[in-house]
Amino acid sequence: MQTTRGKQTQGEELPKVHIDWFVKPVTRFIKIETASGGALLIATLIAVIFANSSFSEPFFQFWATPVGFSFGEIELKRSIHKWINDGAMTIFFFLVALELKRELILGELRSPKLAMLSISAAIGGMIVP
Repeated sequence: MQTTRGKQTQGEELPKVHIDWFVKPVTRFIKIETASGGALLIATLIAVIFANSSFSEPFFQFWATPVGFSFGEIELKRSIHKWINDGAMTIFFFLVALELKRELILGELRSPKLAMLSISAAIGGMIVP
């Protein structure tokens, strides 16, 4: 229980720092599992619309823009597209591996009997295409 301007409020705190006005709602949004899927779907739709519109040339030029840094004679410069392919995909597969490890140790994949459906789907997904 805390007091706010003479009134006592229970369970809800006012943000102490101005950045909390932005960070707390974003954190709540990120904790919702379906929110990330929705954000990915919206980003995909926007990319498809831009790629197939009259803005396609500037859109593709943006992804080909070189970004990087140099330190003396060492230069690390790649297009935005390659940064995403190399960097973000590395992080993605690292997170997938962590999730798989968690499932193997604590989740449904810890028992081969419980994991048979997932294993069958994975094998089917490799064989059929």
